[in-house]
Amino acid sequence: MPDTTYGKTVASDYARLRNTELRDTGFANLPPEEVYAAGWLSDISPFRTKVFSCLRMLSEDVYWRGLARFEADLAHGPIAYLSRFALLWAKPDGQNQVASGRV
Repeated sequence: MPDTTYGKTVASDYARLRNTELRDTGFANLPPEEVYAAGWLSDISPFRTKVFSCLRMLSEDVYWRGLARFEADLAHGPIAYLSRFALLWAKPDGQNQVASGRV
C-alpha cells in the first residue's frame, strides 16, 4: 500500500504485529527482517472491500479519502506499489518458528 494513500496503516499494523500477536504467544523483542515486493496495481477491489485488516483499523474518513485517491490515480493507468513485510524469527523450545505480517 502506498504510504501516500494509506500511510497510517504502516505504523499501526507494525505496532499491532509487534505488540499483540507476538506478545500473546510468548515472544518479545524480536528484531524484524524486512522484505519487499513491488509491482503494478490495476484492480483496487481488495481495497474497496477492506480485505486487508489494516484498512479496518482506519477511521472511515481516512479510508474513504484514501480510496478516492486510489480511484483518481487508477484513472491514469496502473499504480506502482511497494509492499513491505516484516519477518520475525525465533526459536521456542528448540524449534524454528516464523511469525510474519504485512507492514
